[in-house]
Amino acid sequence: MAHEDALMVEFALKWLPYGGGDDHILPEFGLTPTEFYLRIMKLMNSLSATRVDLGPRLQLVELCSLKLAHEGAKKRPRENESESGRTDQPFEHRHRAK
Repeated sequence: MAHEDALMVEFALKWLPYGGGDDHILPEFGLTPTEFYLRIMKLMNSLSATRVDLGPRLQLVELCSLKLAHEGAKKRPRENESESGRTDQPFEHRHRAK
């Protein structure tokens, strides 16, 4: 495992109990959290990941999966909404007072 990869895994393990430390990823590694979690996921699925105990390795894979799924959900349009932000429902229906 390359030195930078080892530092990333060490960071991920340190922040694992706290949900990942997203606010510290960019200043520490120059990567967005999405890039970071993709890289950690790739590392945890590589042969060099055998240096990390199975339990923490599985926890990191789960954390990365959750973070990446959450990021993907933020980028998808909401139900009944196109990418332009327009819905397929008439204005009155969308803004009816409750």
